[in-house]
Amino acid sequence: MAAFARLVSGVWTTTTHVGTSISDTWEWGPGRHSLSMLSEGTSSSGTPWRSIEVLYWHPGRGQFRRLGINPFNRSVAEGTVAFAGNSAESHIDMHQTTGLRRLRSRWTFVGPDAYRDELFEDSGSGVYEPLASWDRIRMASQPPQGTPDTPHPRPSRYIDRLEPFLGLWELADFRVAIEYVPHADAVRVRVRESGAAGEAGLLLDAYAFHHTGTQELRTIALSRRGGVYEGTLVPVEDGSLQFALKGYEGPGIVELGVRLDLLEGGMVRYRLCSVAGAKATPIEEGVGLRSNELHYPLIKLTPTARVEWVTQDESRPPQ
Repeated sequence: MAAFARLVSGVWTTTTHVGTSISDTWEWGPGRHSLSMLSEGTSSSGTPWRSIEVLYWHPGRGQFRRLGINPFNRSVAEGTVAFAGNSAESHIDMHQTTGLRRLRSRWTFVGPDAYRDELFEDSGSGVYEPLASWDRIRMASQPPQGTPDTPHPRPSRYIDRLEPFLGLWELADFRVAIEYVPHADAVRVRVRESGAAGEAGLLLDAYAFHHTGTQELRTIALSRRGGVYEGTLVPVEDGSLQFALKGYEGPGIVELGVRLDLLEGGMVRYRLCSVAGAKATPIEEGVGLRSNELHYPLIKLTPTARVEWVTQDESRPPQ
């Protein structure tokens, strides 16, 4: 990931053709095997803008991968990215409510603190034609956004089952922050060692989002050891969350399951299992308490006493 280090530090800003601005902030992920970016500002149409971008090494595919989530037509971008000298090029499948678009992105750095971001599209002819471009300048801090004074939306119906789990959770050895990114309509999870601040204490980054192309609630998790874990939500009836994951920690693939259950008293139980067919073998289990440091007052918890594992074969299709 060394080639991507130039993105970290400061805030990258761009001004739209109508004078609004958007700022991107990049930071290292766990173990510096990934980079994540949160973007905020006001779009050219005058609406609030929030987006997520993640660059990471995928050990199973042997590629640098790119994931982007933004509010324009509920965009989910997936593809590859590679640096060559002072430029980086991405091949992207952009899933939107209007359909699939084939794009290429090119970043060309014109110094340590500026780059040109160009986007090209193949409309079906096999030729990528210029679509849009932006000049991004690094600043020491984020400028005033002038974002419209509108309340942040709550999670949409696509991901509202995650809302009761939002907040900061204290477990025996680590802290888990589960945060909603408004307008992008996605959830970011950050797991840190208890008492450890900054990059060194970061154990895991994860993202949950509705995939516009497959109509699934997807997740991807990136570990400090360089593991990549991808999967989908397994529907269960009692308000719990359960994800079926494929883990890539090298040349092999591991099948995993993660389940979260809300308990009485503002507590959550998590369980990590290895999965083989209909059999789940426990690996780790713990209970966490909700902290008051990160509070979501709109949440009404619905505790459950049921703690059962549901395999893919037993799950019902999404509603």
